[in-house]
Amino acid sequence: MCGYERGEGIRFLIGGRRTAKVCGIVLELKLDLSESLALEAKKNGLLEPPAVVRMLRAELRRNRVEQLFAAADRLAAQNLPPLTEAEVEKEIQAARAQRGAGDASRR
Repeated sequence: MCGYERGEGIRFLIGGRRTAKVCGIVLELKLDLSESLALEAKKNGLLEPPAVVRMLRAELRRNRVEQLFAAADRLAAQNLPPLTEAEVEKEIQAARAQRGAGDASRR
């Protein structure tokens, strides 16, 4: 599993494949923080690479959820009539057929 390195600032490996040569991207972050914020963050372990990774993942997840709800709001704003049961079934069958055709071409 990919780990992280400590150096000046924060250096850590992000994701990537398990290989002997490269484990991920090494990224060095330099933050411009107030002294009080920096001290409190350091005291709480928030400047350690695993904590930064957790915060980045949480923020990315939050952004994806926001985008999903924004798309749902845009769809709802279009005031389209609801699909009938027959139309829903037709869409399901078309998706299944398309998926089946894609599976067959990979064999």
